[in-house]
Amino acid sequence: MTRHSRIVIAIIIAVLVISYLVIRFGRPSLNALTNPAIPAVQAKSANSFIQSIGINVHAYWWTPAQSAAYLNDLKDLHIHYIRDELVYPYASYQQNNGYGSGWLERLQQFQQASISSEVIANELIVSPTDVVNYVKQANQVPGTISAVEGPNEVDFQCAPTGSTFTGQIFYPCPTTTWQARTENYVMALKNAMKADSATRAVAITSPSIIDLNTNSAVFAGQADSGNIHYYPYLQAANTTTISQQLNQAVHLYSAKPIIVSEEGYPTSVGSAGRPASETIQAEVLPAYLLTNYATGVKRTFLYQLVDDSNFSDFNGLISDTSGQKKPAFTALKNLTALLNDDGANFSPNQLRYQLSGATDGISSLLLQKSDGRFYLVLWQKSLAESPTPLPGQTVNIKTIGIQFGDSIDSASEFQPTTAAASVQNFSQPTELGTISVGSSPVVLEITPGAASASSTNSGNGSPASTAKKTVKTPIIKKPITNSTGSSVTTPPTAAPAQPPASPDFVLPGAKNQPIQSWWENISGFFSRSWQWLKHLFTA
Repeated sequence: MTRHSRIVIAIIIAVLVISYLVIRFGRPSLNALTNPAIPAVQAKSANSFIQSIGINVHAYWWTPAQSAAYLNDLKDLHIHYIRDELVYPYASYQQNNGYGSGWLERLQQFQQASISSEVIANELIVSPTDVVNYVKQANQVPGTISAVEGPNEVDFQCAPTGSTFTGQIFYPCPTTTWQARTENYVMALKNAMKADSATRAVAITSPSIIDLNTNSAVFAGQADSGNIHYYPYLQAANTTTISQQLNQAVHLYSAKPIIVSEEGYPTSVGSAGRPASETIQAEVLPAYLLTNYATGVKRTFLYQLVDDSNFSDFNGLISDTSGQKKPAFTALKNLTALLNDDGANFSPNQLRYQLSGATDGISSLLLQKSDGRFYLVLWQKSLAESPTPLPGQTVNIKTIGIQFGDSIDSASEFQPTTAAASVQNFSQPTELGTISVGSSPVVLEITPGAASASSTNSGNGSPASTAKKTVKTPIIKKPITNSTGSSVTTPPTAAPAQPPASPDFVLPGAKNQPIQSWWENISGFFSRSWQWLKHLFTA
């Protein structure tokens, strides 16, 4: 045998030995790719959730110093959309009451911070022609006003005959006169906006309607989006849920996108004996936003950023008397900071997982950032549906298990209502068995393994993982309590459950074909070659 032949044979043997070691010791990680028995769930982009959040403001009441401070607060909340009254400087009502000074410049400053405005046009204050002119002036800073909304709560608000406000900001009582007048106004507004090339791209949002049961959506043909107001704590009498409201609105507005332009929770009892708890406000507002987004609402404008001293409910995230930020501000800041994604646009992938344990009444939402990390959000439906938990009511803690069908590099549990930092961290888990979901949402940050099948949209599967779960010294979690300090834990059940679905959160069917990675193909080839060479040299 020549020297050259010996070198070739040595190289072949070395390659085969390396291949054998890969097959022998690398096999467990290959098997950990995917368990086809666990369904693949399609994620949505985390940024799309962030973009679905807006908040009501009354910027025309703010001083320059307040405006600068509140702009920083909006940035901290990662808010990109605000809703405000359209203040037209030449309207007699605004002039006589001193509103609107510097308001336009404030909106333009907000837009320079990537915060766009939806403005409410009131027929009794501003004509369609004036709306067009004002939007054109505002949008000299492009995108300052992204949508114009019809009159606010026209089927609900009115002013008694002889009132200062009659014929100025409210229609005269009774409210039965609103429908024809408002329909004509919205039609004229749409025609004026679409006729001008400078305002044609600005969206038209329907006037907000309170009672969808008695008032037909006469604006469906005029507006680009439907519009409802939903305050769950006021729904206890008829137990109408947001899902029911949305389904009704979609039908009335001819399947157009739906805006919830007001939704909130008060922290003062008010004249109607409404609930009052800053703690509960911090618990339910994130659930409102998550439920609306998962149900298909295009955008939810919370009511509101700052308490309004003209009303006694105090729905704001910030007190108007002290400037103190309420717990709800911190809860939303933590949630949006965790889910905010400034990365490039991308197509979200799938993740194989399933829930087990006390899943009854649990909602889930799978999001993904552009860097590949998944965020599984879990919360109790009762926090967002009516009747909303009132002070003194108990929210039972539910223990959830999660089984992964994809290889996971790491996972971390967050409870943003109470803290910005993670409360548990896991290394290469195949399952998580003790996730407690109580009176606030839980967010699981999941980093997929480099060879995760579903995270590359393959949709295929391989044998179940045998990797052992290790926990990195988890922080001991205290039981979640309600506003009275009590807590109830519901033990997990044995049967696994699919992640709860909502109208636009549908689980795709799992495929049961095994993955044939290039490593497996090469390993198989060298394995067969090794057997052939053994036969050759021993023959």
